[in-house]
Amino acid sequence: MEKLEGYLGEAQSLCQAVMGSVQALECKYSKVYQQKDIEFLKKETGHCRVLEEKEEIDKFLDKISELEGNLQTLMNSNST
Repeated sequence: MEKLEGYLGEAQSLCQAVMGSVQALECKYSKVYQQKDIEFLKKETGHCRVLEEKEEIDKFLDKISELEGNLQTLMNSNST
């Protein structure tokens, strides 16, 4: 019976050591995961900003084309 209690005590100690290691790994994984989330969000924010700037540039280019067309029309009407 004493041998079994000894084995039980060793098994409990081993389980506690393993649980401590598992908790340490979970904590480390959680920090790494949070850091990856932060990096992802920064990249997404940057991509959104670039997309918004591209859309703004496209609007300006459309306006420039419109104004150039108006200018050409005015120049043609003044020539005649």
